[in-house]
Amino acid sequence: AEGASVLVCARGKEALEEENAVLKKTLKISENVKSYLVAPVLGFAMQSRTVLLIGKGEKDGVEKGQAVLSPEGALVGQVTAVHPSVSLARLITDSQSKFSGVVMRPSSSLSGVVTGVGGLGVQLKLIPLQEPLEKGDLVMTAGQEIGIQRGLPIGRVENIVEMPGAPLKQ
Repeated sequence: AEGASVLVCARGKEALEEENAVLKKTLKISENVKSYLVAPVLGFAMQSRTVLLIGKGEKDGVEKGQAVLSPEGALVGQVTAVHPSVSLARLITDSQSKFSGVVMRPSSSLSGVVTGVGGLGVQLKLIPLQEPLEKGDLVMTAGQEIGIQRGLPIGRVENIVEMPGAPLKQ
C-alpha cells in the first residue's frame, strides 16, 4: 500500500505538470511568468468597477502585491488584500494604480510611469520629448515593484500627447 501511495503521488505530480503545460499553452502565458494560479473572478468588489473579487485567497497561496494577469498573460491588476479564501485585486485602470513601465527597443529601452485613468485605461507618463515613442509600441512592466516582474505586457501606445512648453509627453 505504501508503494502504491507513492506511485499515485508521482502520477499525480506528472498529471499536474502535464495539465500545467497544457494550460500555459492554452492560456498563452508568457514564458517569463515564473508561476501562477488560475483563479475565478467572482465580480466587482464593493460597488467598484476597478476592484475585482477573486475566488482564491491566502490558503491557495495568494499574497498581497502579486500581479494579476489576463488569460493572455497581460498585466490587468495587482492583489491589494488577501483573505483566507478570496482576494481583492485593483485593476491597472484604477486611478490609484501606479507602476513603472518600459518600451523595449532593439538598441535601448524607454522608461516611464504607468497610471490608471479612472477605469477608462492607462497612461504612460514622464517620457522626455526627445525620446522616440510611436503608436503601436508595446508597453511592458519594468519590474520595479515587488510582486510585478519585468516584461509582462501592459498594452500598446494608442495616442501620444505633447503639451506645449512641457519637457515631457505621455
